[in-house]
Amino acid sequence: MPTTTTRKRAKTSKAKAKGPTPEEKIVQEVIQSLANGVNPWRCKWQTDRGLGVQNFATDQFYSGGNVILLSFLANIRGYKTDLFAGFKQAQELGLKIKKGSKACYIIRPQVNKLKEDIYDPLNKVMIEKENVWTSFKTVPVFNLDCFEDSKEKEKVEEKLLSKKIEPGENNKIAKVEKAIKSYIKRENVKVEFGGDRCFYAPGKHLINMVELSRFSDSEEYYATYLHEAIHSTKKGLNRDLESYGLEELVAEMGALLLCKELHISCDYLNHVSYLDSWIKNLKENPKVLFKMLSHASKASKFFIEGESKK
Repeated sequence: MPTTTTRKRAKTSKAKAKGPTPEEKIVQEVIQSLANGVNPWRCKWQTDRGLGVQNFATDQFYSGGNVILLSFLANIRGYKTDLFAGFKQAQELGLKIKKGSKACYIIRPQVNKLKEDIYDPLNKVMIEKENVWTSFKTVPVFNLDCFEDSKEKEKVEEKLLSKKIEPGENNKIAKVEKAIKSYIKRENVKVEFGGDRCFYAPGKHLINMVELSRFSDSEEYYATYLHEAIHSTKKGLNRDLESYGLEELVAEMGALLLCKELHISCDYLNHVSYLDSWIKNLKENPKVLFKMLSHASKASKFFIEGESKK
C-alpha cells in the first residue's frame, strides 16, 4: 500500500509578475536574432575578448549553460568583451553604469528542502521525510561595455584583457586535435574523411568529415568537427530528443562551449532552414532553450571528461 503524505508544500501567495520573465526576455531576444538570420551562438571572436566568459569582479570564469547564455547575448548585442559582473559588484569597483544599459541573465541553481510527515501504515507510525530538489534562479549581470569609461574600467581591462590567447600560442590547433583524438578513442567513435558533407551517423557511431582543404581555415574545420562530436555524445549519454531540430540546438551550443574551452573561433552559419526550425521550437515552448542548455553542458563535459554510462 502506498504511503500517504499528510503535509504538503504550502502554496505561494505571490502574485505573478507583470510582463515577461527574465527567461522569456532571453528567449525573445534569441528568437529575434534568429528571425534576422543571425545564429547567436556562432561568432568569430577576437583574442582581445579575453581568456573566456569571466566575472570581472571576482576573476572567476562562468561555466556550463551560463557560458552559452552570456556568449550569445554578447554576440547579439555586439559587446567587445566577454567580461560580466553584477551591478553591485561593479559599483564596488567604482564603475558607473551607462544610462539605458540592459542586463544579461545567468542561471543560478539553488537547492530546496522540504520536510514532510508521512504515515507508514505498515508500522502505524508517522515518519519524517525530507524531499530535496533543485530549482533555478535568474540573476542579472552586465557586460563591461555597459559601464562608462574611467580609470577604474581601464584597470579592469588592463588586468583581464592583457591575459589572452595570441595566435599560435601553445599551439591551440594541436590542443584541439589532441582533445578530439582522446574523445574518439575513449568512446570508440569511427571517423571517415571525404565527400561533401559533415555528419554523424548514429547507427554506425561514425563521424564523417569533409577534407580540411575544403574549409576556409583550420578553426572553421575544427569547429565543425566539434559540432559533429557533440552529436556523437548522444550515444554515451543516452540522449534521445524528440526532434532533429532540438538535437541541432544541442550540437550548436555544445560546440560553442568546446570552442570557448579550446580557444578557437566558431564562425559558420547553418542553413536557414535550421534557423526557421529553431524559431518554431522556441516559440512553441520557450522553456526548451533551457532544457537544451542543460543537454549541451552535459555533452561538452562528457566530451572533455567522460562519465559513467547511464
